[in-house]
Amino acid sequence: MSEYCFVRNLELLGQAEKDYTFSSMDPGAAAIAMQQGKAEQQAIVVWNPFVISTLAKRDDVRVLFDSTKIPNEIIDSVVVSKESLEKEGGEAFACAVIDAFYQVNAAIADPAKRNDTLIAIGEKFANVTLEDMEKVVQQTKFYSTPDEGIALLTGSELPDIMGRVVDFCASHGIVESKPTLGYGDAAESPDAAVRFDPSFIQKVKAGPAK
Repeated sequence: MSEYCFVRNLELLGQAEKDYTFSSMDPGAAAIAMQQGKAEQQAIVVWNPFVISTLAKRDDVRVLFDSTKIPNEIIDSVVVSKESLEKEGGEAFACAVIDAFYQVNAAIADPAKRNDTLIAIGEKFANVTLEDMEKVVQQTKFYSTPDEGIALLTGSELPDIMGRVVDFCASHGIVESKPTLGYGDAAESPDAAVRFDPSFIQKVKAGPAK
């Protein structure tokens, strides 16, 4: 993901990938190396909270680019295998995960619950303060409602974007061969290795069957 973001932004800046060296590294270790001013780390590609902590500890570094320049190309997702979905309770599990995500987003959007929710998330995952969590949610694009999620997965741009991502992964040795991509539910793309399926979000949006 970091390498993809790096290369895509080089392309947008008219730079050649061959003129730069990218090394995969644990993001936490990369951030610490940058914060300590190690000579071999002149630039890093990391995400929050590592961006926030690095900028806080070094006033001589700055953000050169980020993923806002390539909208919808890097999507944090919950991926569930077809085998798991087909098991008893598989669909209910998927819907429960989706519903939990939207419940958390609703709490963040509620002024009465926002601070407590952000504090709880920050403490659970990275010991991040409320002030920094505010920065995290401001700097992160959330598809925070079912309608936004459905629009993303059914949008006309997604196949072209994911085709570019697959090409990158294949050309950079991240995957051995290009996976087949599908869009829609299992009936629409039964043989896809990776399927972008909005049907579970649609079920959560509709609510329990009456």
